Amino acid sequence: MVHVFDAVRGNSVALPPPGRRALRLRVHLECSGLVAGWDEVRALVVADVLLRALEMEGVQVFPAIEAPELPPLEARRLDRLLDCYDLRVPEADSDPHADVHVLTGGSSTPRGSSVVLRVGPTSAPAPVPPLPADPTDHDASARRCALLATPYRDPLAVSAAVLTDAASALAGWRAYVAYWSQAPSAPVPPTVRDRARGLLDADLDTPGLLGLLGEVADDPGLPDGARFEASVWLDRVLGIQLGRDLGRA
Repeated sequence: MVHVFDAVRGNSVALPPPGRRALRLRVHLECSGLVAGWDEVRALVVADVLLRALEMEGVQVFPAIEAPELPPLEARRLDRLLDCYDLRVPEADSDPHADVHVLTGGSSTPRGSSVVLRVGPTSAPAPVPPLPADPTDHDASARRCALLATPYRDPLAVSAAVLTDAASALAGWRAYVAYWSQAPSAPVPPTVRDRARGLLDADLDTPGLLGLLGEVADDPGLPDGARFEASVWLDRVLGIQLGRDLGRA
């Protein structure tokens, strides 16, 4: 079970609802000017983290996207965004019903009793697009990491410096994970599992999860095999491809 802040009720609610082991998750993309920008990418990343967190708790999630009809070139770009950011949200469908709605700042609140997560506004200077002209997995993962470093309900300004810091941190974690992978395997410490579940239960505290990743790396009491398993386990939710450099150490 994961607790999130419902923007309609104004309090924390449990997902899935009591007695349920499946739910429908719908992401609303405003696409102002018929362009998928940082607001849309951030909403998709938040929805993806929620999906991953729920699946780790054994919940079956049926995700969908609601978006305006985009020009063919922009529709293909949205498909690339989904792929490069490692987002597990399928294409748009026409069924408006869902148990959970994830909204960008300007989207209208859906009617009904569904849970609503409203993602804070995201801005960036013109030279910092959500998807580079020639994207790589590294580019998108660093951008995803930058988005996860701020609580999802807070405003976020994405600058070149923010992306550089995220890319640097991500490169360091990947190098560690590749190195630790050579050690004998050891189980994920129960304290790490408990801390991670507590952070997810506190309205998807992804900055806290990234901090926990850093603590795992810095803890001298953990064997390298446990560091490796813990990092890979945390990445099941974070989705920043920490194991990309395995075999390169």
